[in-house]
Amino acid sequence: MKDLIIIGAGPAGLTAAVYARRAGIAAVVFEGGMYGGQVGNTPRIDNYPSYQSVEGWELAQKMYKQAEAAGAEFVYETVTGINTDGAAITVTAGKSEYSAQAVIIANGSKRRRIGCAGEERLSGRGVSWCHLRRSAVQGQRGGGCRRRKHRIRGRAVPHGALQ
Repeated sequence: MKDLIIIGAGPAGLTAAVYARRAGIAAVVFEGGMYGGQVGNTPRIDNYPSYQSVEGWELAQKMYKQAEAAGAEFVYETVTGINTDGAAITVTAGKSEYSAQAVIIANGSKRRRIGCAGEERLSGRGVSWCHLRRSAVQGQRGGGCRRRKHRIRGRAVPHGALQ
């Protein structure tokens, strides 16, 4: 039995793994795809702490290597179930079950596609997904979900308008 299971190897999951290992907590990270999450699919990230600009794949690799060097274990299986009955928490992934005292769910998000013609083919070649804080766009402070904006073809669209 592990001390901690972390579901998701994006920035939140990898950061949790680094801090868990630094605290002496045995941690195993589950990822059904590739480590890095959305960061790994992002061509360029601006203004990330300690980077003026960095390629997403490079940042994802550095996060992964840091968690690995700290001693985190990785299981590349999709988690299909969590059972919280009993003293330990049991996670099902593939055909196996894993137990831990605690679980962190850092499963991230996926890009919401709108289904227009050419969207998949032009992804990264003119069609992009961008999450901007309103303060970055309009020079305001504060934020939260109500201030979220999505960019489509250069026009800001209020969050939720595409649902």
